[in-house]
Amino acid sequence: MPLCSHTILTQTPSQEFRVHIRLRRACLLAALSAIPAAGEASSWAFPAEAMSATSERLPCPVEVVRGESGAVGVFVFERDGGLTLRISKDGRAPWKVLLLPNGPAGEPVVEGDRVQVLLADADDKSVSLGVFDLVAQKDLSRVRIPGKLPGIPSFSRLAAQGPARFATVALESGELLYSRSADGGKSWSAFESVAKLAARGDACCPPLLVADDGVHLYFAASGGKLAHRVSNDGAAWKDGVAPPALPEEHGVPGAVTGTQVGKQFHLVVLTSKLRYLYNWSDDRGAHWGAWSVLAAPSSEVLGSFDLAATFRLKARGKTMAFTWTERGPKEGDPLHCRFLVSRTSGAKWENSSPAAGVKGSTGLATAYIGANGELTAAFAAAPGVRSGPRYVLVAGEGKGGGESGEEKKEWWGK
Repeated sequence: MPLCSHTILTQTPSQEFRVHIRLRRACLLAALSAIPAAGEASSWAFPAEAMSATSERLPCPVEVVRGESGAVGVFVFERDGGLTLRISKDGRAPWKVLLLPNGPAGEPVVEGDRVQVLLADADDKSVSLGVFDLVAQKDLSRVRIPGKLPGIPSFSRLAAQGPARFATVALESGELLYSRSADGGKSWSAFESVAKLAARGDACCPPLLVADDGVHLYFAASGGKLAHRVSNDGAAWKDGVAPPALPEEHGVPGAVTGTQVGKQFHLVVLTSKLRYLYNWSDDRGAHWGAWSVLAAPSSEVLGSFDLAATFRLKARGKTMAFTWTERGPKEGDPLHCRFLVSRTSGAKWENSSPAAGVKGSTGLATAYIGANGELTAAFAAAPGVRSGPRYVLVAGEGKGGGESGEEKKEWWGK
């Protein structure tokens, strides 16, 4: 079962990329620092506390969503407490807590104030579609996808196209499973194996992109190659045109994340030399541009970050958000939440941190982009770094957060 809660003091100095990723061995890869940019991309309101915990490990905000009413939901995973959904009518207290199966969640589908998400149960090796109402703050339904998983589930993705739903689940073995629904998730096909990932263990689930020509999967395969599989009808799969090879000086692909806006596909690849490379296509992957470096190793940070929980890329309209976590140069230094935002469909990126002013360790961020490009972020925080409470905080652009909406310059926890 993915253990995306993190002991802040754990470090791994090795600079060699490991394709067998296991979070229970703690953070494995070198931290990456963002390319500097002029100005901040967003004006963040002071964050609100969604939860607190006393564990040694940071709680992991797996996903954050905001409904059209302004209600906010945060899926949080804790090693000792399992998965919960925390719901607020406006992104501030009070938060209602819904207990969920003992396993990971994945990227959701949001329609109005209803949220659909895949819920893996590591105890009985099953996956169900969960449906939640953010306004009513209720768990509406669960539909189990037929059959038992052939291994331990890791992270997942859910995509929608009209009433159709498409689901992928990564297993710790590196196997990628796929299922589909034609009726909004009321019934599902049995899982089938469609790919083998180079990354093992608690790796991020590769992008699941749905366009008018079919379903697309992009992933790092064995042999140091980027692979592309496509299905015209969501049933039969074949190899598609792979993205261009990475420049040799950046290393080989180790893991891939991605997102889409209609026919425009966006990919970020983590390489064996611990660099984040970005590329995009505006014709459903038929043609790609040149790879560019979004973030690269820095001598000012210590080699340690959690690939699965901090390697995130989101897009809606022309707005994009890319998040990860890095640590200072000395043992015991705090973690830092890193956040890049583009308002130009990836043409230009700017530094933007919802954690600005939050003391101690921050990181494991995820983001949601609203219909008008407004951002909502959730991230973990530990003001005491080595000891004391750990929190999940939520911040929005120019609204929400704080006590009675009051903005503050610093946040030290309670």
